[in-house]
Amino acid sequence: MTFCQTYVLKRYWRPIRVNNPELHPTEGELYERLDDGLDLEPKHAIAYHDIEIDGEIDSTLKLIRRNLVAQHYERRGKPLPAKRTKTDPEPSALLPEDRCHTNILMPMGESIRRFCNPLELLSYFPDCIREQKRGHDKLIIHRDASIGNLLIFERSNGTTFGRLMDYDHAKKAKEKIDITSYIRDLSSSELDTKRKVLQYNLAYVRQRKADNVVLGLNRQVDNEVLDRALKWVFEPGHAAKYIRDVADFTGLGNDASEKPLCLSDLGWDEKDGVDKWPDFANRKHGPGERTVDSPLMYIEQELIVSQGTLPYMSGDVIARKTLHIPHGFESRPPFVHQAIHDVESLFWVLVNLCLTRKGPGAEMRREELDNDSPSHTGLRKIVNELFESKNDETLKEAKISRHDYPELFGEEVVKYFHPYFEPLKPYVLK
Repeated sequence: MTFCQTYVLKRYWRPIRVNNPELHPTEGELYERLDDGLDLEPKHAIAYHDIEIDGEIDSTLKLIRRNLVAQHYERRGKPLPAKRTKTDPEPSALLPEDRCHTNILMPMGESIRRFCNPLELLSYFPDCIREQKRGHDKLIIHRDASIGNLLIFERSNGTTFGRLMDYDHAKKAKEKIDITSYIRDLSSSELDTKRKVLQYNLAYVRQRKADNVVLGLNRQVDNEVLDRALKWVFEPGHAAKYIRDVADFTGLGNDASEKPLCLSDLGWDEKDGVDKWPDFANRKHGPGERTVDSPLMYIEQELIVSQGTLPYMSGDVIARKTLHIPHGFESRPPFVHQAIHDVESLFWVLVNLCLTRKGPGAEMRREELDNDSPSHTGLRKIVNELFESKNDETLKEAKISRHDYPELFGEEVVKYFHPYFEPLKPYVLK
């Protein structure tokens, strides 16, 4: 059978960002950057262009409004209401914003809901994380990972893969910065003292594992790993937990006969620029780009969020702050939307599928969610709190509480997964 690729034409009005096209590329230009130098099939986009009418770019301000500007709306000395409607908008929303009519020809994917089996579903998430890694290497983050933007694509050889699409909320940094500047500079005596405490903590964990008290390490740990963890995490007890969690997650801490864990085992060695990071903190946003500093907008009681689709947004992004203050910091670091927040969004997509679906297919929503049976009150409650509530504060608090008490995630969330997704429970908990 001959492979046949279907395409879709995405047509929309994009903000015109002329001040710094390198820092604020269009969605089509972002796809071109993502595809550059990579042997990918199908490409993110086949072609893109701005629509012209009689030789003039079809834009809202110049072609449609003909530069006509209305009297601006102001509320001098009056606080803005908590909720607004179309007749009472946030003032900045009335400022005329020039948008351009744009076409992007893209390969058509299938909804992530059309996976064939749990193993296939699970495989699509590493695909998306690898895509995020490629974008991150090119100074790009997506910022809107959601169930509608995670699609399944087919290669010419019949195999399938997952991919994030719709980069219209993505942002690009100008350059990378050296993240080693965030490492605390410990003196030799401080490092020696903290290293001894950390070694004791790890040895205690190994000793107590026989009593099934704490899951820990059987394997010794190289001093370079200890020093790196202390410089990043600072407090020895939490540094021990971090090393233990990483080793347990990777399975590298089980064999006592192996040589001590080293930096390269954990991916902490300085190679291929891993100690450089896109500088999103100092990036200035472009016209029409919603940011973490933008006011929340309500239009007909619906919340217009700044960076993503609310049900799948990271707790940090919803709260607009860093929820966990790293040890050694005297105050909460300023919040910046980073790649890890998009990874968390992918996690919430997977959790949503396991809670709300009863199998593969577009029409496989669980009937229990739409009836009043008292036996499924717990399921309906958790789905409402995490994903379907019309109250943004409910969604916000549900995500934040899962940050504060992650040990309760299995009891409060995973236990309500549909039986079809039973094999995925250990992976979600891990």
